[in-house]
Parts: sequence; C-alpha cells; structure tokens
Amino acid sequence: MREAEQKLKKLSRLRKNQLNKYVQKHPIKVVRSPQNEFYIVDHHHLLAVLWLLGVKKVPVRVTKTFATRKMSRPRFWKLLAARRMMHLYDQFGHGPHEPLYLPEDIRGLGDDPYRSLVWMVEQENGIRDTREPYAEFAWAQFFRKRKLLSPAGREHLDHTLKKALAVCRSRHARHLPGYRPPNDDAVQVASRPLASTVSVRLRSHR
Repeated sequence: MREAEQKLKKLSRLRKNQLNKYVQKHPIKVVRSPQNEFYIVDHHHLLAVLWLLGVKKVPVRVTKTFATRKMSRPRFWKLLAARRMMHLYDQFGHGPHEPLYLPEDIRGLGDDPYRSLVWMVEQENGIRDTREPYAEFAWAQFFRKRKLLSPAGREHLDHTLKKALAVCRSRHARHLPGYRPPNDDAVQVASRPLASTVSVRLRSHR
C-alpha cells in the first residue's frame, strides 16, 4: 500500500480532465476467462488508487483471452498458474491458496508491508528492473524470512530501509531477480526519508 499511497498523492493533484487523460493512457491489463470473465493481471495499484479517487470506469487491455476455448474453471486456473499469470499468496506470504480465495474486486487487496519495503528499495535503486514475473514478491519473501520488520511492520518501514538495502546486496540475495552485486555503484543508500504518505487502507477479504 505504500506504493498505492504515493500514486494516490500524485494523481489526486490532477484536474478532472487531466485525470481522465491519464486513465485512458493507462489501461488495466486483464485476461478473459472461458466463462467470459475479466481477471486483473497487472496495474492493481493503479486500479486501487482510481477506485479511491472515485473513478467509475477504466479502460482495459486484454492481454490474453481464453473465451473461445472450452475448459473447466479448474483447468483455467492451472493454465494461468503454469504461465505464471497469477500469484496465489496472501499479504502474510502464505500460500499458494486455492483460487476461490482471490478477492472479488480491487477493494479486497491485502496490505503486505514487506511488499511495500521492496518498492521502497526499488526507489533507491537497490534492485535492478526485471521482467521476471512476481519478482517483487520473491524479494518480499526474502525480507520476510529475515524478519526485517517488527510485528508493527508498517510503522517501521522507513527505519528499516537502510537495513533492507544492505541485505539485498549480500550474497544471500544473489539468486533473486534484479540482484545488484556489492560492486555495483548504482545503488544509493537512503540518506533521506521518502515522501510523507497519506493514511489509506483497503478492505481485505482475506
């Protein structure tokens, strides 16, 4: 949710016509199921922010359609999993869960503070850009296993950033997508707090 909060702060400054243009230029990526349903596969943060801003309709881009194929729902889920087009882990890093536990809409997104920590590390160039599916969640699990955050989690994100930047360059992280070795000078240790955030929570169904 830290990433969503920053995006909300940015988009809330736009005038209505500017926001409409932004929405049209950033369609939400979906897949169409054999039952002719849409499932979001990318831009979850943006969609959550647009919902908070009161946007009623958004354009979508169908990245893959299975509408012309006859298959059961379980077979459809297995196909998405095989193609790494869905992530069945919750905000606590537990899973994989059965697809029936997926939120029915964007309001059901869970807030994983370790995923927020990964985003903050990315903002400081601690992790290289990568197209590896769900790379951020792999890093979140890496940080989670090392218990970088206290049980309070969210309240200590800024204080944990320097520790996370150091850990992500250790040899223990070299198997992760986007890893920067210690001799890569592109990374910058955070010397200033990130921009202040607004308090936003999305209701979770999990």
